[in-house]
Amino acid sequence: MDNEEGPDIKQYMSTASVARDMLEIVERHAEYVAKKTAQINAAKSTIRATCSRGGAQNHKFPELPKLQYYGFSYGTYLGATFASMFPDRVGRMILDGVVNSEDYNTSLGNGSLHDSDKAMASFYTYCVLVGLEICPLATINSTVKDVELRVHNIVQSLYHNPIQVSSSHGPEIITYSNIKLALFASLYEPITFFPFIAQLLAAIEQGSGSIIDDLVRAQRPMHIYSCAINGSVEQQQPHYPEDATVAVLCSDGHDQTGLDIKSFEEYLDLMVGISQTSGAIWSLLKMKCASWKIKAVHKFGDDFGANTSHPILWISNTADPVTPLRSGRFMHSKFPGSALLVQDSAGVSPFFSSLVSILLPLYAIWRAH
Repeated sequence: MDNEEGPDIKQYMSTASVARDMLEIVERHAEYVAKKTAQINAAKSTIRATCSRGGAQNHKFPELPKLQYYGFSYGTYLGATFASMFPDRVGRMILDGVVNSEDYNTSLGNGSLHDSDKAMASFYTYCVLVGLEICPLATINSTVKDVELRVHNIVQSLYHNPIQVSSSHGPEIITYSNIKLALFASLYEPITFFPFIAQLLAAIEQGSGSIIDDLVRAQRPMHIYSCAINGSVEQQQPHYPEDATVAVLCSDGHDQTGLDIKSFEEYLDLMVGISQTSGAIWSLLKMKCASWKIKAVHKFGDDFGANTSHPILWISNTADPVTPLRSGRFMHSKFPGSALLVQDSAGVSPFFSSLVSILLPLYAIWRAH
């Protein structure tokens, strides 16, 4: 437990610490298996044969136990850290939706979004292909460019004029930032969320619709309002489920506490230049790390790569919004003998990111209709 006089446990929130814990788990599991094997052999009265072969009666390993691991998104950074720290302890390892270690160490800087707009472009293409019944943003004669322009205009319409909503939960507004975040989240699972996003954008264009009411109902509270009178009304505190993620990211990476307003503005412009869809949202990671002053006790650094005891399999998509193909190629090059499997599709690895949780409650309501 933390106390004012003792060390702060947050200094141990780093990927290197977790990688060391993983090795400990592998070794303790191997000891358990060796012990159980010896017990089974003894029960079968074959212990002498086992002993003569130098078997497991002393709980020794015939070889160094290896990690069997499937990691995705941040889990690929964790896997790459383990493989770099303990290359002779890598068993079968698959790393899917690959994070670039250099990009991650600069608070997931400008390398993450190179395929983000490509993923968003797939929405415009699919909209035209499926037609008006599924995607109300397309007309009979719409081109891909027509749909892109229409989506842009709908989103921009909220910049100075958010939609006001009255509901049983009280007043609410749907802002430009809310929709930008929803669009970004949808890129993680295009097959699941693109039809829903098309319906939501069409309702915003009209200024009303049941899907907008559902958005308010599913995402309460979307914004925090304070109306306390002499402290008599308890104010609801915001919840930040991503705090642990940010803590590990900022502990692992380069120190960002020297970031000032001018430097951040330049960085924001750079990110938006790389991705109109996601740049502004993604830049918040560096802003959060600018306030993270805790230094990790155990930190791996930048020297990624090793000749592992078994080759690693990397998997990347061609239009991944946050872990682009170039990251897969970069990390593949760091580990001799590894292989890279490329899937021609949009979205992230087969597993939902925590960001997708933004859309799941509303999506469930929409599907129920």
